Amino acid sequence: MDLIEQKKITSAQFRRHPWEIARLHILLFLLRKQSSKEFILDIGSGDAFIAIELSKKFPDSKLVAVDINYDEQFIKDSTKNNIAFLKHLNNLPANLPVDSLLLMDVAEHIERPEELLEDIKALKNISSSSQLIITVPAFQFLFNEHDIFLKHFRRYNRKQLNLLLHKEGFEIKFSGYFFFTLFVGRCFQKLLRLKQEQGVHNWDGSKLITSIITTILLIDFKICWYLSRIGINLPGLSCYCICHPLPS
Repeated sequence: MDLIEQKKITSAQFRRHPWEIARLHILLFLLRKQSSKEFILDIGSGDAFIAIELSKKFPDSKLVAVDINYDEQFIKDSTKNNIAFLKHLNNLPANLPVDSLLLMDVAEHIERPEELLEDIKALKNISSSSQLIITVPAFQFLFNEHDIFLKHFRRYNRKQLNLLLHKEGFEIKFSGYFFFTLFVGRCFQKLLRLKQEQGVHNWDGSKLITSIITTILLIDFKICWYLSRIGINLPGLSCYCICHPLPS
């Protein structure tokens, strides 16, 4: 969850949104395809939901979560065992080679994302064997008040995301969309000018409803994933890319 949304949480019965839970399982699916997971770097980690869950799923891995909005107290209270929190990338220990680097819905928050990609490529921890997993909200025509609330600069289509990464020296391995069902629903909302959900912080669905929707979204992802392997790219509410930095 974005820290902007975290500050809006008022319910003592807070539950994770199915979108967040499904996205975590999608990330686990992608990470398990990576042979080595000794060091995972999560940039723009927000409320650290993903980083903390990964530290549980991969207890033998070293995880570092970086977010410019972390304060010293949060870092002190949260750093433990196999997970550390940093405010800046330049505080990253140079002796830890990155196996997987995550940019989960981060690039849309940055006016010039190429500058972040350049900083990433300049890290001594990064090599051609490092894997970058990046997700972004898809399709600019769906840009709405929720994007404005989260201070997004833009949404991306698959071609734009691939071009951005290619220009900054990354070799594309896989790319595509996921959450086709949400994309269809959002298109209808846009067409009918219906009021759209304000974010993942105010989810009040029951455990059963949360589980059902999460399962539907995971099935949605698997369908999109396997169709993309044969060249059929269904549109989705999110766009992803898996890539590697090319040698300098």
